[in-house]
Amino acid sequence: MQEQNYYHDGMMGGLPNMRLQIDVGRLLRAVLRRLWMILLVGAVLGSALYFQAKTNVYTIYRTTTTLAFTKVSYVEQTEMLDDGSKRIVSVPVKAYYSTAEPERLSQLMHSDALVARMMEALNNKYPEDPLRASISIAEVANVKGFFVLTVENADASFCNEVLEKLVVVYPDYLRRFESTLGVEIINSPKPAQVAVNSDNSNQMAMLGFLAGSGAVTVLICVLELMKNTIRSAGDIRSKTSEKLLGMVPYIVPRGRKQKGSERALTINDKQAVSFDFVENVKAIRTKLENIAAEKDAKVFAVTSTFESEGKTTLSINLACALAQKGKSVLLVDCDLRKPAVLKGLGIKDSDSYGLIPTLNGKSSYEDSVKYVKAMRFFVLSTGGSSNNSIELLGLDKIKAIFQKAREEFDYIILDTPPAKVVADFMTLAPHIDGLVYAIRNDYARANHINETMEEINNAGIRILGSVLTMATADGRIIGRNSYRYRYRRPSKYYGGYGYGYGYGAEPSSRGGYGYGYGENGEHTSGTKRKRFSQEDE
Repeated sequence: MQEQNYYHDGMMGGLPNMRLQIDVGRLLRAVLRRLWMILLVGAVLGSALYFQAKTNVYTIYRTTTTLAFTKVSYVEQTEMLDDGSKRIVSVPVKAYYSTAEPERLSQLMHSDALVARMMEALNNKYPEDPLRASISIAEVANVKGFFVLTVENADASFCNEVLEKLVVVYPDYLRRFESTLGVEIINSPKPAQVAVNSDNSNQMAMLGFLAGSGAVTVLICVLELMKNTIRSAGDIRSKTSEKLLGMVPYIVPRGRKQKGSERALTINDKQAVSFDFVENVKAIRTKLENIAAEKDAKVFAVTSTFESEGKTTLSINLACALAQKGKSVLLVDCDLRKPAVLKGLGIKDSDSYGLIPTLNGKSSYEDSVKYVKAMRFFVLSTGGSSNNSIELLGLDKIKAIFQKAREEFDYIILDTPPAKVVADFMTLAPHIDGLVYAIRNDYARANHINETMEEINNAGIRILGSVLTMATADGRIIGRNSYRYRYRRPSKYYGGYGYGYGYGAEPSSRGGYGYGYGENGEHTSGTKRKRFSQEDE
């Protein structure tokens, strides 16, 4: 069966009023679903910036010393001689050098003459340009006559050797301009220390991770907000033109559901479904009964926009719910391309009887209608699959089949192909009294749903209302294949609705599923089928 048949326990009461909270929750769940992508992009970008930073790592070493520049000046003083006479003498006075301009001292330090002296003192060990660029002088703030000599280079030994020569060569060079200049070493040169370490690879890696993961997170949230899907009962009311018939909740199957099984969850299986699931289906049944009584309707079709929206599960459960009230019900599988009703019931199909053999003249209506004892309703299967479904459903024989069914049964439920995917559904328009439109939670976009509904209305089919399937109170996404449609172009998605036929599971070993037989082993048929259905209640 193509539908995802897992539903959630719990009624959807108050769902529209929680819309703001649900939207926030949806964003969080969307992020968590793609957490691997967020972490991957963050790790890749972080690693790229880490290695880029590593390739550009450099280290600068620095060594300094503090010098005090002094200047000798002469002050005239009167000196008393032994004979009582006086003489004027000049007395030297040492003072801190306070008239030197830092800019002038720096210009002298980087002059060609000084650099030449330094290269000579260093025996031309280092090139001229790096030597000139590595040395500097700066005045100590708020301290007269104190200057700091600095040597910076990527080579620590270079710094140590250059400063050792600089404290000798530079003061001597300055005395050429001021002979009375004195120099005192305040702080002796220390071994070069790391001044600049450009290795910020860890910080760049963290920045890259945050930037990459943040960008992906924002993109996911934006895409999530841009999706115009149906996520609640309120969305059906506000985004579509049709009323809401009800919601079928999502439940986690209990008991019999096996991995890979395509059997539908039904209200008859109390071990597998919840009370809320049953009550929601019965509420939809009640609305259909009221419509049927008011409009004298018998034939109700169930369709959806795309595949895997729960229409077959809904069809089977509506037939079950009507049969439980003692009504004679016929469930017709009108999806001739991809039949799913018998798969949902756990019954193996046969191409000897069914809708296709009947339309081809290889079987009869009486032989093709079968009673499912466990479900207490009748089934007209497809009897295989066909790539000429539109032509078969358009035959005049189909009218006779529905006419007989109307005379014999109280209700006829048609499980039809998805209306947006193929045109088969429209050929059934003359035989349908009302349509139940299945909308899967957060699956088809609202514009596609409205376009399909408009086409259905134009075909003269009365849409009774919509049913939100796989509904959840917190807006969760259901099933691994939930995004098969939403992340592909519609044309590619439509291509997935192909041809071919696969058999369903074998009849249940418990005997709960299977065809009804008379006492002599013959298939029940005709009016006996209807009487058998009533007596079996």
